[in-house]
Amino acid sequence: MVEIVLLFFLCKAIGDVITNKGRIPIGYQVLAVVMWLAGEMFAAIGYAVFVVIASGEPTGLFDVTTWIVGIVGGGIGGGCVYLIAQAMPPAADPTMQQVLRDYGGSSAAAQDPAAGYDSYEDYSNLSSAKYLQNYQQSQ
Repeated sequence: MVEIVLLFFLCKAIGDVITNKGRIPIGYQVLAVVMWLAGEMFAAIGYAVFVVIASGEPTGLFDVTTWIVGIVGGGIGGGCVYLIAQAMPPAADPTMQQVLRDYGGSSAAAQDPAAGYDSYEDYSNLSSAKYLQNYQQSQ
């Protein structure tokens, strides 16, 4: 139960960070869940192997200590994804940020980000840096 609550708040924090950078958060949140589970399993199994090697017999492997070590391992795995989310640069396409802000609205930028170009090919052939430069000049 504790894992679910911690994972909920971790995914919420990752979603806030990624959304503020103009990106879609679902992939990072799924990665956080996968890394949490992988870190938890890796830490718990690693601790169990350590106990067997140290004591010579597998008695009482899955106790509170194993659970705590698993939680710490899950936190490390999820924390790595949070650090990745923090390190991501903002999206270079400002219309994507506008779409995220206006989601569900009826603004022209949310409906057609290529409206200011002669053709869709002109819009799609621009690199992100060139597009950002053109966008800033038009403001």
